[in-house]
Amino acid sequence: SDAAAEFDLTVSYNVEYEISGLPEWISWTRNNTVEDAENPGLSIDYITFNVEESDTPMRNATFTISDPAGTASFTVSVSQLREGIQTGIIPDRNMRQALADKKWIELIDPTNNSTEVIIKSEEEIREIDKYYYYIFNVSSADCSSIEGVEYFTWVTNINLYGNPNLKEADLSGLHNVTVVQPMNCNNIERIDCGDNSCTISLGGSYSSKLLTITGTNVSAITGNDPYASGPASFDITGCPNMKTINLTGRSGINAIYLTSSQKESVIITPDTIECIVKDN
Repeated sequence: SDAAAEFDLTVSYNVEYEISGLPEWISWTRNNTVEDAENPGLSIDYITFNVEESDTPMRNATFTISDPAGTASFTVSVSQLREGIQTGIIPDRNMRQALADKKWIELIDPTNNSTEVIIKSEEEIREIDKYYYYIFNVSSADCSSIEGVEYFTWVTNINLYGNPNLKEADLSGLHNVTVVQPMNCNNIERIDCGDNSCTISLGGSYSSKLLTITGTNVSAITGNDPYASGPASFDITGCPNMKTINLTGRSGINAIYLTSSQKESVIITPDTIECIVKDN
């Protein structure tokens, strides 16, 4: 909150210490000192830090508690956010940086690489990225995870181009996606589309032995490309409304796992791909 606040710390010590780097908007008071009953020779200070009211949306501070010689120290980070700002957790560092560069998010504590970030609203992103606000784009960001994509509830296109370390894309927290593009996510093994009414648009080549696609409303896979290969096989048994799969020209595809009802209804091109029934 941007209102005045306080937080407490306890410090155990056997030599005097100092607090350095505090900004003007944080002050501190030593409330009490006691002897540490479990560790003779140590004292414990109970300290309250007071944070003044802020007139800015966000401000950060980092301060240090150490002995005078600096041989032992620890760092404390403080972030003060205006009430009503949406925050979220994005674990993957590269995804955070890609979205921060696009100004879709704001890093709360860049110095310490915090996973908590400020999520910009749809209205803010429309202003910042007015032609592409509907595309979640982390192309060539080298993401290993896209956890946090669910904060951007309005997006309709997912562009994952060129993330070779991405093995799973969970889109089940979204509901408006129409196109998923995992082009050149060479090692991707699973795409969970949840209830999105979407198509999977393949591009480039894949090294994965099996790509499992799930989603109640996935209707098509397009990947016809005479210069591309893989994945070696697909499992679409979790896509009850799949209608068409077009992999014309794409090499290195050995099989498609599907249900008996899908085998009767899904149009697969070319028809030389082996279809293996896998009913649960």
